[in-house]
Amino acid sequence: MGIDRLSEWMGKFGYGHYTGIDLAEERSGNMPTREWKQKRFKKPWYQGDTIPVGIGQGYWTATPIQMSKALMILINDGIVKVPHLLMSTAEDGKQVPWVQPHEPPVGDIHSGYWELAKDGMYGVANRPNGTAHKYFASAPYKLRRNLVPLRSSV
Repeated sequence: MGIDRLSEWMGKFGYGHYTGIDLAEERSGNMPTREWKQKRFKKPWYQGDTIPVGIGQGYWTATPIQMSKALMILINDGIVKVPHLLMSTAEDGKQVPWVQPHEPPVGDIHSGYWELAKDGMYGVANRPNGTAHKYFASAPYKLRRNLVPLRSSV
């Protein structure tokens, strides 16, 4: 895949960007690119730099809220929702409800790839050959891939 394509797609899921959550001290994490490494370290990007990034390590950093937003995008088949905590604010003594900003979807929302990704994640925990199966096998619940649709506030 390479770092160019990887950073492009990870950026679409919000990595390396602010999520837009209504918290003043949010951090953006880091989704490295060739340009970022050249500017930061004065060194070119090597193929070996991509491997750790591909498994969530190396120069790549993410915040818990970014991880949550990326998972929300996957769960909702590419529909992007901005995470938030506030129900409303007050302006000139009047209550102003929070409104979900419109974000363009990630990829084709009708693509079968969303279900493939969700099925893979389900399999990791629930199928006998899943790499996390032994950790979830004795759990009193099954991890699900059929999720309740995201409800809109306001």
